Amino acid sequence: MRGFGMKKRAMIIILTGVITAAGCRAQPQAGAPVAHEKPLMTSSWQSTPVPAVAEPTAVRQGAAPLVYLVEGGATIRVHDQTGNRDLARAYVPGRSIVRVDARNGVIYGDETVFPGPLAKGARYVIFVDPSGENVARQGTFQPHARPAR
Repeated sequence: MRGFGMKKRAMIIILTGVITAAGCRAQPQAGAPVAHEKPLMTSSWQSTPVPAVAEPTAVRQGAAPLVYLVEGGATIRVHDQTGNRDLARAYVPGRSIVRVDARNGVIYGDETVFPGPLAKGARYVIFVDPSGENVARQGTFQPHARPAR
Protein backbone atom coordinates (compact mmCIF):
# COMPACT_ATOMS: atom_id res chain seq x y z
CA MET A 1 0.00 0.00 0.00
CA ARG A 2 2.94 2.23 -0.48
CA GLY A 3 1.92 5.48 -2.19
CA PHE A 4 -1.66 5.30 -0.90
CA GLY A 5 -2.68 8.25 1.22
CA MET A 6 -4.44 7.92 4.55
CA LYS A 7 -7.74 9.00 2.98
CA LYS A 8 -7.57 6.27 0.33
CA ARG A 9 -6.75 3.59 2.95
CA ALA A 10 -9.61 4.76 5.15
CA MET A 11 -11.99 4.64 2.15
CA ILE A 12 -10.93 1.07 1.33
CA ILE A 13 -11.45 -0.02 4.95
CA ILE A 14 -14.89 1.64 5.08
CA LEU A 15 -15.99 0.10 1.77
CA THR A 16 -14.80 -3.33 2.88
CA GLY A 17 -16.82 -3.00 6.08
CA VAL A 18 -19.95 -1.90 4.22
CA ILE A 19 -19.72 -4.74 1.71
CA THR A 20 -19.12 -7.28 4.48
CA ALA A 21 -22.05 -5.97 6.54
CA ALA A 22 -24.37 -6.03 3.52
CA GLY A 23 -23.63 -9.69 2.90
CA CYS A 24 -24.17 -10.73 6.52
CA ARG A 25 -27.85 -9.86 6.85
CA ALA A 26 -30.00 -12.72 8.06
CA GLN A 27 -32.13 -14.14 5.27
CA PRO A 28 -35.44 -15.92 5.93
CA GLN A 29 -35.24 -19.64 5.37
CA ALA A 30 -37.38 -21.22 2.70
CA GLY A 31 -40.59 -22.63 4.17
CA ALA A 32 -40.20 -20.72 7.44
CA PRO A 33 -43.49 -19.25 8.73
CA VAL A 34 -43.90 -15.51 8.28
CA ALA A 35 -45.04 -13.59 11.33
CA HIS A 36 -48.03 -11.40 10.52
CA GLU A 37 -47.74 -8.04 12.15
CA LYS A 38 -50.57 -5.93 13.42
CA PRO A 39 -51.20 -2.95 11.10
CA LEU A 40 -49.44 0.22 12.23
CA MET A 41 -52.57 2.30 11.75
CA THR A 42 -56.31 1.93 11.30
CA SER A 43 -58.49 4.48 9.61
CA SER A 44 -62.12 5.16 8.85
CA TRP A 45 -63.47 7.44 6.14
CA GLN A 46 -66.76 9.24 5.66
CA SER A 47 -67.59 10.64 2.22
CA THR A 48 -70.22 13.29 1.52
CA PRO A 49 -71.24 14.36 -2.01
CA VAL A 50 -70.48 18.02 -2.76
CA PRO A 51 -73.11 19.84 -4.85
CA ALA A 52 -70.55 22.17 -6.47
CA VAL A 53 -69.69 21.54 -10.10
CA ALA A 54 -66.01 21.19 -10.97
CA GLU A 55 -64.89 23.23 -13.97
CA PRO A 56 -62.09 22.45 -16.43
CA THR A 57 -58.78 24.06 -15.50
CA ALA A 58 -56.54 25.68 -18.11
CA VAL A 59 -52.96 24.61 -17.33
CA ARG A 60 -51.13 25.99 -20.41
CA GLN A 61 -52.15 28.38 -23.17
CA GLY A 62 -50.55 30.22 -26.05
CA ALA A 63 -48.99 29.51 -29.43
CA ALA A 64 -47.28 26.21 -30.16
CA PRO A 65 -45.11 24.72 -28.81
CA LEU A 66 -46.90 24.02 -25.51
CA VAL A 67 -45.88 21.32 -23.04
CA TYR A 68 -47.60 20.02 -19.89
CA LEU A 69 -46.44 17.28 -17.52
CA VAL A 70 -49.40 15.29 -16.20
CA GLU A 71 -48.50 14.55 -12.58
CA GLY A 72 -51.34 12.13 -11.79
CA GLY A 73 -53.61 10.51 -14.36
CA ALA A 74 -56.19 12.96 -15.74
CA THR A 75 -58.47 13.66 -18.69
CA ILE A 76 -56.66 16.20 -20.85
CA ARG A 77 -58.29 18.33 -23.54
CA VAL A 78 -56.47 20.46 -26.12
CA HIS A 79 -58.55 23.30 -27.55
CA ASP A 80 -57.72 25.42 -30.62
CA GLN A 81 -58.80 28.94 -29.58
CA THR A 82 -58.31 30.38 -33.05
CA GLY A 83 -60.44 27.74 -34.79
CA ASN A 84 -62.77 27.42 -31.74
CA ARG A 85 -62.65 23.62 -31.68
CA ASP A 86 -61.30 20.80 -29.54
CA LEU A 87 -58.43 18.91 -31.16
CA ALA A 88 -58.08 16.08 -28.64
CA ARG A 89 -59.61 14.80 -25.40
CA ALA A 90 -58.50 11.62 -23.64
CA TYR A 91 -57.29 10.15 -20.37
CA VAL A 92 -53.52 10.56 -19.96
CA PRO A 93 -51.64 8.45 -17.38
CA GLY A 94 -49.57 10.13 -14.69
CA ARG A 95 -45.98 11.14 -15.46
CA SER A 96 -46.83 11.62 -19.15
CA ILE A 97 -46.04 14.67 -21.25
CA VAL A 98 -48.70 16.42 -23.36
CA ARG A 99 -47.28 18.39 -26.30
CA VAL A 100 -48.82 20.78 -28.81
CA ASP A 101 -46.27 20.92 -31.61
CA ALA A 102 -46.84 22.99 -34.77
CA ARG A 103 -45.14 20.40 -37.00
CA ASN A 104 -46.15 17.09 -35.35
CA GLY A 105 -49.58 17.92 -33.89
CA VAL A 106 -50.97 17.02 -30.46
CA ILE A 107 -49.09 14.23 -28.68
CA TYR A 108 -50.10 12.50 -25.43
CA GLY A 109 -47.09 10.59 -24.12
CA ASP A 110 -45.82 8.65 -27.16
CA GLU A 111 -49.14 8.70 -29.04
CA THR A 112 -50.07 11.31 -31.65
CA VAL A 113 -53.77 12.04 -31.02
CA PHE A 114 -54.12 14.85 -33.58
CA PRO A 115 -51.60 14.79 -36.44
CA GLY A 116 -49.85 17.96 -37.59
CA PRO A 117 -49.02 20.26 -39.06
CA LEU A 118 -51.14 22.70 -37.07
CA ALA A 119 -52.34 26.09 -38.37
CA LYS A 120 -49.69 28.82 -38.25
CA GLY A 121 -50.26 31.54 -35.66
CA ALA A 122 -53.04 29.64 -33.89
CA ARG A 123 -53.41 29.76 -30.10
CA TYR A 124 -54.11 26.68 -28.00
CA VAL A 125 -55.24 25.83 -24.48
CA ILE A 126 -54.44 22.62 -22.59
CA PHE A 127 -57.23 21.85 -20.09
CA VAL A 128 -57.43 19.33 -17.28
CA ASP A 129 -61.06 18.21 -17.34
CA PRO A 130 -62.66 17.04 -14.08
CA SER A 131 -63.69 13.41 -13.89
CA GLY A 132 -65.57 11.45 -11.28
CA GLU A 133 -67.80 12.75 -8.55
CA ASN A 134 -67.12 15.64 -6.21
CA VAL A 135 -66.91 14.42 -2.63
CA ALA A 136 -65.63 15.70 0.68
CA ARG A 137 -63.83 13.08 2.75
CA GLN A 138 -63.26 13.17 6.46
CA GLY A 139 -61.26 10.54 8.24
CA THR A 140 -59.80 9.50 11.54
CA PHE A 141 -56.54 7.66 12.01
CA GLN A 142 -55.46 5.63 15.00
CA PRO A 143 -51.76 4.74 15.21
CA HIS A 144 -50.87 1.50 16.98
CA ALA A 145 -47.78 0.87 19.05
CA ARG A 146 -45.20 -1.39 17.49
CA PRO A 147 -44.51 -4.63 19.34
CA ALA A 148 -41.12 -4.81 21.03
CA ARG A 149 -38.54 -6.83 19.12
